[in-house]
Amino acid sequence: MKKVLEAVGFTLALWGVIGLVHAWTGWFDPPGVVRALEFFDGYEVHAEVALIVLGGVVMVAADRIAARASR
Repeated sequence: MKKVLEAVGFTLALWGVIGLVHAWTGWFDPPGVVRALEFFDGYEVHAEVALIVLGGVVMVAADRIAARASR
């Protein structure tokens, strides 16, 4: 379970970072989660930062769950 949550958290954080790189540089055009949802129009940067934070929270939660399970 820990590995799955870590993978999900890493993927969310990675999508956020890729989205920020695209928003700031226009370097490449990734098919991101935020760009697929219309209600984020105008708030893409905020949503990408939220994805990074959410990814971090999921990864920390995975560590906490694993630590609690090993007791």
